[in-house]
Amino acid sequence: MEPRTAVNSTNTPGDSSCKFRIATSGSYYLTEDVVVAASDAGMSGICIEVQSVSVDLNGYRVRGEEPNLYGIWFRFDLASSHPGNLTIKNGVISGFGSSGIRAEFAYGSHYSGLHVYNTGTTSGSQGAIITGNGCAVEDCEVTSNGGGGIGSQDGCTIVRCTAHGNSGAGIRTGNGCTVSQCTSSNNGGAGGHGIWLQTSSGDGNGSTVTNCTFSFNGGSGVLADQGCTISGCTAFQNDAAGITVSNGCTVLGNTCMRNRGPNSDAAGILVPEFRSGSRIEGNNTRENIVGIRVLGSHNFVVRNSSGSGGETAFDIASENTFGELVHLATGGELTNANSSPWANFLY
Repeated sequence: MEPRTAVNSTNTPGDSSCKFRIATSGSYYLTEDVVVAASDAGMSGICIEVQSVSVDLNGYRVRGEEPNLYGIWFRFDLASSHPGNLTIKNGVISGFGSSGIRAEFAYGSHYSGLHVYNTGTTSGSQGAIITGNGCAVEDCEVTSNGGGGIGSQDGCTIVRCTAHGNSGAGIRTGNGCTVSQCTSSNNGGAGGHGIWLQTSSGDGNGSTVTNCTFSFNGGSGVLADQGCTISGCTAFQNDAAGITVSNGCTVLGNTCMRNRGPNSDAAGILVPEFRSGSRIEGNNTRENIVGIRVLGSHNFVVRNSSGSGGETAFDIASENTFGELVHLATGGELTNANSSPWANFLY
């Protein structure tokens, strides 16, 4: 006997705002596609009104037609108690005007194996998948969405996800998040960064991005707030900087190439004015308008290499600490006489 409950008009009847409603904690699954037609104006697909719920889409699709709202909507909003503990997995969500999944109050939840596309087509959409604090998002794809891709709050982990062709940021996080092994590309429009470590309320401190690729985005490959670490990543042909950081960040062992779009802050790695306390080390930049540009003060820049292609290799303000800039114009061997262990190299 199936220990879970099927989502249907008998077990989970809807109301005027939702095709189906889940009002009892437990495990649920789909047996067919959920379709919210254009004639069901203003409705959502599945509304969850209680915490501790698992929904297995079971390979099926939750599909909407404008002007409908959300594919899956967590409506149990008790902000003082921060409910949550949702699991949503294994299926496709598309065509909803606002978001594929709206669950900003569902703390400690898990999303996996989802493909969310062509949502957020109405004005003001915040993203394809919107999560609360302490959530995990893994093995998900968010493509061609109007408002952005994955939007998380604080303390979340996002791993092995793909964000492509969204109008806003591909992935956007709050404080203390980890983004790993993700690819974010061709995201455009206002705030079209590959990965943006800052929520709409302005916080995104102390996060880590590692082993990710961000390319062909309309903004920066990654835009980081304070105290963040960006390591082992590749930033290729973004319209602004490949990597932009604020105060107290570490940028270590990244590759940044051809970040030379129309934006005035295009560079391989950028530390803007009035930003301090960041360490830029062991990165390789090539064919950017500027390889490494440090306009703030009291930053530490060592052991980087910056290649040719008509770029300015290094643009480092004098108030920073940095290794000597070494350029062997005709090539040759590096020795103690012509370089130091802290040197930055032009090649």
